[in-house]
Amino acid sequence: MRRILLSAALVFSLSPLAAWCETLPAPIVRVDVEPAVVNVGQALRLRVTVLVPTWFTKPPVYPNFELANVLTRLPADSSFPTSERIGRDTWSGIVRDYEIYPQLGARYVMADQTMRIHYMNPEGFRPTTVEVAVPEIAFRASVPAGAEGLDPFLAGTRVALQREVQGDLESLKAGDAIVVKLTATIEGMPAMFLPQLMPGTDQPGLAVYPKEPEVVDGPVASRTEAVTMLFQGGGDFSIPAVKLSWWNVASGQVEVESLAEVPVLVAGPPVAIVDKTTDESVASEVDWRLAGLLLAGFAVLAIVFLQRRRVLKWWRRRQDARRASEAYAFGALKRAFAREDYAAIDAGLRGWLERLHGRPTLEQLIDCTGVTELATLIERLGAARYGSTAAAVSGRPATQDVVALKRSLATARSRFLRRAR
Repeated sequence: MRRILLSAALVFSLSPLAAWCETLPAPIVRVDVEPAVVNVGQALRLRVTVLVPTWFTKPPVYPNFELANVLTRLPADSSFPTSERIGRDTWSGIVRDYEIYPQLGARYVMADQTMRIHYMNPEGFRPTTVEVAVPEIAFRASVPAGAEGLDPFLAGTRVALQREVQGDLESLKAGDAIVVKLTATIEGMPAMFLPQLMPGTDQPGLAVYPKEPEVVDGPVASRTEAVTMLFQGGGDFSIPAVKLSWWNVASGQVEVESLAEVPVLVAGPPVAIVDKTTDESVASEVDWRLAGLLLAGFAVLAIVFLQRRRVLKWWRRRQDARRASEAYAFGALKRAFAREDYAAIDAGLRGWLERLHGRPTLEQLIDCTGVTELATLIERLGAARYGSTAAAVSGRPATQDVVALKRSLATARSRFLRRAR
């Protein structure tokens, strides 16, 4: 009788524990969008908060939060640790902020997204990985009344244009060149929204050689274009006028920044204008060659069209093989280092190891290649992001550790592939 009573007491005492185990607290993902309505090209902040009842064993794997006609950026120092009181317990968390720039007036919805969370399960304290749904994200972008005609749409608190000419405009002669440097600055928008500044020009005897534009972001974003203008003959030329229309957020109206046309006088004989009639006979001689090339091109297109299914299958197989290769995975890992996206670095490292021959673990890779510093560097990266050190407050590992980790991974890869061959 005593044994029966003890067994019953034990069952009743364990039943609350069993009920608690069945309803273990799951990680929480919250999103906040502020403001919910913006003008096209202006930033809204997307804040993602992830909470777990214990602690993270690995960094969470976030979705990319990308949509058509939307620019999503991860600014520097965008992630930081947090904690929150939930019930009677204190949960650990990570907050990450994104900047989102709508490029067209519309309503945008990000739905059906998930993120992978690695944390210590409070039941038995075992590392656990779960997929958690991200709440739906919705926001709207519009073009202010009166600014519908702006193409592209620029909005900010201040826009400025500046032109610098390198060269003596007073003593130019045939064969000389000048460099025209145009700079546009804007406050309140990323530099990528600034359009091309130098208009096209078709002046006989003038050759134009543009350089790659320089784009700089910050509180005052800028775009700089440098163009070399080579005067092949004498005559009257001009540096084209520049016009930039934009929406002043402070005044609520369209404003225009412009630079006037600059006349340029070049000494020397003008460039001879080729008589097109004399070229017609030459052109007629090569017409048959052009016709032959066109016929050959049409024949190739016809073959490709008739065999399009086989061509598409071949192309897809080639693309799938490229994406499944070790080189592609390591390239993605290097791009994550270049962006300083530490969540992507962690995911990219795991993806790359899975593509290596034999799918080694990190420990096996270290044993095989002898690059022992990899373990220490990866441990530092995790400690700086999720530990209790001062570096974890900022969420950014030391630069020298990241550089050393990238170099060590390249060394380990080279040795591993050499041994595999």
